[in-house]
Amino acid sequence: MGRSKIRKQDGFSLIEAMVALTILAVGLLALALLQTTAIKGNALAAKSTVATQLSQDQLEAFRHTAWATLTSSAAAGYN
Repeated sequence: MGRSKIRKQDGFSLIEAMVALTILAVGLLALALLQTTAIKGNALAAKSTVATQLSQDQLEAFRHTAWATLTSSAAAGYN
């Protein structure tokens, strides 16, 4: 019985706290990068939507144009 018993220590050591803080920082950095990527993706999607709508509007204008009024600019130079 001459041996001393090792006491169980409660709480966190400084190393454990630093490791936990590092893991938390890496996770928050990943979320920040994800947010930036999402914002860029949303901006690209908005531009794509506008371009699609403009092209659809132009196609509708072409559909409502009479065939007799349509001319070819390439053929006009060869008369």
